[in-house]
Amino acid sequence: MQDLLGLDRNDQLEYFFEISVDLMAIIGTDKKVKKVSKCCKELLGWSEEELTLSEWSNFVHEDDVFKVLSYIRNSNIKNGIKGLELRFKCKDESYRWIESNCRYVEESEVYILTARDITEKKQIMEEKIAYEKAGIRTGNFSYTFNHDSTFTCQIGKKELKGTYAYDSSNQILTLSYFGLLNTEVQLSGKKDGTTFLFNADRLL
Repeated sequence: MQDLLGLDRNDQLEYFFEISVDLMAIIGTDKKVKKVSKCCKELLGWSEEELTLSEWSNFVHEDDVFKVLSYIRNSNIKNGIKGLELRFKCKDESYRWIESNCRYVEESEVYILTARDITEKKQIMEEKIAYEKAGIRTGNFSYTFNHDSTFTCQIGKKELKGTYAYDSSNQILTLSYFGLLNTEVQLSGKKDGTTFLFNADRLL
């Protein structure tokens, strides 16, 4: 079969796997990874050869393997699965949160998968929940820093306390609220005082 570019299906597949910015994979019913997109190495650190020499479960967090297997056993796999979230193991032993879509191709007896990295999104959501538990909401607030490395934060009528540490080499102030969460603040010195630069996405 020829497409508008004059390429057969195999050539089309090669191009897609080479230029895709999302993770793409073909996995056989024998649980072996058959093919992965080039960006897998950049995101996870594993080469294509390393990935294709092992079963897919070796690269998924053990707590998520059962969840994946339950989806595979589901007869609806032929219709496709969307939005499956799981943790992929990186070569440096860390994990990345991945949101994937998967479908079983019966005639070829393979699973095709596309996925995107949502690690930062998950971290932001977790930090937002932690802030909310600590009573932090949007609005005006003020800080009082003490010599014993403690601080008081006034947000509206609510008062929060915690500890702080300052890295003078990078001008980074780390605030710890009740041990519930830590947040880093970039300090910027000016003639009329010091400016605190918070990451708005992670603060609100």
